[in-house]
Amino acid sequence: MREHSTFGRGVFAAESILAGEAIAMFDGEFYEEGDPDYPWEVDDYVLQFAEDRWRDSKGIARVLNHSCQPNIGIRNAFRLIAMRDIAPDEELCYDYAMAEDGQWQLDCQCGSPNCRGRMAGFAALPESVRESYQGFISHWLVEKYQLDSTWSGGPVDI
Repeated sequence: MREHSTFGRGVFAAESILAGEAIAMFDGEFYEEGDPDYPWEVDDYVLQFAEDRWRDSKGIARVLNHSCQPNIGIRNAFRLIAMRDIAPDEELCYDYAMAEDGQWQLDCQCGSPNCRGRMAGFAALPESVRESYQGFISHWLVEKYQLDSTWSGGPVDI
């Protein structure tokens, strides 16, 4: 992890990473919508894995930035893997819409050539983008949108 000119900090590959290689996990606390003890300070760092449930990470997954042109994706529920080969010093990013859904929207400043200008949930993704993410979408979105299992990369192993 090091300073990032746009986002304050980012996670960068220390060495070459091969496509399909595991990068990080969301392996921390579970949170549920409506929990009166929900610690709002974690809200920007959690991964949605069900309609009203989120999970934090104990490691670098917590601080990965969004990109509209990601190089890592979601496998099953909580694992982040390389979508393609990644070069040393390349920033590791995923599209938050690979696991998030709902009505939220934020201005996007990822700077990628494919930047959509707005971050939003899976439902807001153009069909062509959804298709390019096949195999890298959270299992709960695959179930919600009744996509076949190839969209999540196989059986869930939570």
